[in-house]
Parts: sequence; C-alpha cells; structure tokens
Amino acid sequence: MMQTSPASIIPGLLNGVQPTCSYPDAPSTWIETTDCGLLAGHYFLTPNGLALTDPEKAAITGHPNLSGGGAAYCNTWVNSFINPQLPNIANNCGSGFPAGIVYDAALRPKGVRCSIHDIQVNQWGRFVDTDGNTKTRLPYDNDGVQYGLKALASGSISPETFVRLNEGVGSYSNDLVWSGGGNANPTIPAPRHVAQVDVLPTLYTSGIVADGKHLAKAAIIDLRGYNLAPCIHMPWRSFSERDRLDRANGTHGNQVIRLFNSGIQPGAGAVSQSFDMIDRWLTNVESDPSPTSLEQKIINDKPSDVHDVCFNNNGATAANVDVSQEIPLTSPACTVGPVALAMKSPHIVAGGPVAENVFKCQLKPLNTLDADYNGAFFDAGQRARLAAVFPNGVCDWTKPGVGQTDAVLTTFVNGPGGVPLGPAPVSIMIP
Repeated sequence: MMQTSPASIIPGLLNGVQPTCSYPDAPSTWIETTDCGLLAGHYFLTPNGLALTDPEKAAITGHPNLSGGGAAYCNTWVNSFINPQLPNIANNCGSGFPAGIVYDAALRPKGVRCSIHDIQVNQWGRFVDTDGNTKTRLPYDNDGVQYGLKALASGSISPETFVRLNEGVGSYSNDLVWSGGGNANPTIPAPRHVAQVDVLPTLYTSGIVADGKHLAKAAIIDLRGYNLAPCIHMPWRSFSERDRLDRANGTHGNQVIRLFNSGIQPGAGAVSQSFDMIDRWLTNVESDPSPTSLEQKIINDKPSDVHDVCFNNNGATAANVDVSQEIPLTSPACTVGPVALAMKSPHIVAGGPVAENVFKCQLKPLNTLDADYNGAFFDAGQRARLAAVFPNGVCDWTKPGVGQTDAVLTTFVNGPGGVPLGPAPVSIMIP
C-alpha cells in the first residue's frame, strides 16, 4: 500500500510500482481485520461458535483450512491488529506515552484517542457518539452483511448454522467494544453497527481507498509471496486490486502478478528481475509517440515477457526466475496457486466484491427465496430470527456502496472532508 496509495491519491507521482505482499490501501484492509476480530476473536468462542468444525470456520472466513484450523488465518489478524484499533491503549500512541491523558470512555472522555484509525481525524472529521463522547468518524459498517452467505449457498454450512452465525457475530462500536456481550453468555441477536455515512464519500473521492481509474495510470508488477502458512499477507489482496482495475477500466492490462512459493517477501532474484522488467516497460511507454492515452500506452507497451506467472520457488536467485522455471498462474502445477486463487475474505463470502472496497452496502428487503441462498430452506422460526437480525434489510451487492464514487484530486487544506484540488500551477516569465 505504500506504493499503491500514493499512486491512487496523487496519480502521476509514480509511473510504475512493484509492491510485495501488497494491500491496495489501509482503510479497506480493516474490513477483513474487524470481521476476523468479530469471528475469531468473539463468535467462534461462543457456545454456537465452538460447535463449528474447522471446515465450517474456513468456509465462513474464506480462508484455507490448513495448519492451525479453520480460524488460523483470522487469528493472525486478531493477534496482531485488533489491539491497535483500541483507542484506550497508551502504547498505540507510542512507547511510553502517558496513560493518564489517554481516552477512557468514563474517566477521560476528552483524552487522546490512540487507535490506529484516529490518525485519520484531520481527513475524516469528528462526530458525537451515542455515549456523548466526541470521536473520529469511521467508515466500518456491517448492517445487512450476511456472513457465510456463499458457504450456505455451496452447502458448506446449514441454514441453522447460518442463522446462528448472523445472530451471534455482532459488531464493533467506534471504541471497538463488541456488541455481543460476553463469549460465555452472548447477546442474541447481537446488534450490527452503522457507520457515520457522511465520511464515506471522503474515502472514495480522495483516493485514500485505492481507485481503479487512478491506478490504471501506473505500470504494476505485483510480487506475491505465499507458502500456505497462515499470515495476514494473504494473496487474495493482489486480486482485490485487480478487481478494482477491471471494474473501473474494463481491463487489468497494467497489472501483472508474479506468485512465488516463499514467505511474504520473494527473494532477491525476483526483485531484481522485476526492477529490470518495469524499467524496460516504462522506457517503452516514454518512447511511445502515439496519441493514445497514458493508460492505453501502459497496456500496449508492456514487454512480452512481463506477464502473470507462478514459480515453485522463492525467487532467491536469477536461476530461480529463469523462463524455464515459469508456470502459468492458473496451472494446477503451481504448488500454491490453487489455494491462492480460491482464497477470499469474510466479506467476499458474504457476497461482497473481490475489490473489497464497499464499506457500507446498499440494502434490499430480506427474502429467503432469493437466488443468493441457492435453494436453502429456512423454516418459519429461522425466517423470523433472520428478520430480527436484519430489520433494515440485507446487502444488495449488485449496487455500488453507499457514498462510493470515483476519486478526484483532493486537498484537505480546509479541514476534514476535503475539496477538489485546484488547477496545477504554471510558471510565467518575469521580464
């Protein structure tokens, strides 16, 4: 994201990028993080959650059922990035930060909020929450999200398991307090959370959520390492970026994914080869005198050897990345490819786009005869329980997210919300 975010926020700043273990951007990454917190950090620890098998947990999360069980990948998020979302942990503001001035909902409601989200306050603004405390506007929302929907449709979980899951998963408040009460005696149904909708357009228009139209202005070689070990750097993120490009432009011709059987960081041979490739690619673009758009030049001028590929090694040396070692990305011979290509997130399993850029979905009435359920039968009691979980309706993923729009060049010089950036400065000759 340290390359794709600048390319999205300030298109033209970077002509080409070669990210490793990439995420499209930071804010949308937290959709999966918070979902994993709700699932592995809470629901899977309740009586109904403990009754789930590992394959059922994997089907619900969209992650592989490999070493560590069905919640193993979500647990890596829970163990690493749930606490940084808590506003009342002093160390989130830096080692040694004085705890006596840190936010506490009851004792210091005006204290310094130390969550990783609160660094966005100057862009996203503040609001007064239901408890009367002033907080940073956050975009995270799961009103209408049907967790496990595709797992139900595939037969991986039963209708009763689906109903229990959606009754019990709950949500997080802006202070990251779980709405489900306690793991041993959970609140059922656990309420869902509705975002502050006035912050949503800001995320999209500013490019802070990586925008496919802006990313099309850069050549992208995505070096993706993966070795089947549970971690937060899941390979589906590369395809999330690809889906954004496809949705915005009808093509992802400016993005190449090179997959390695390695840890999150492919080896020196892979990085060196990629640098040479993107150098040749950009040289071709700069030498192209045609009147076509920059976006089309990037596609047209991509060298023939720069393409999607899999390597059954870690790319440590030049020999490892020789053309003789190349395997098609979608080939069964790619040792990590089938798992990488099948991987999803909890929101994608709930019906959301691979782009993973919808913070709040538009809603439609709950209808258990909908084709989304693939014929799964709900009895009258189960239908009533689902209606209690989704009083406002369920996600309509055929529509854009609430507030979702294309990015424009934005300045926050006047404060939260931002305004379109003015015309570019021009030089004048002074006599």
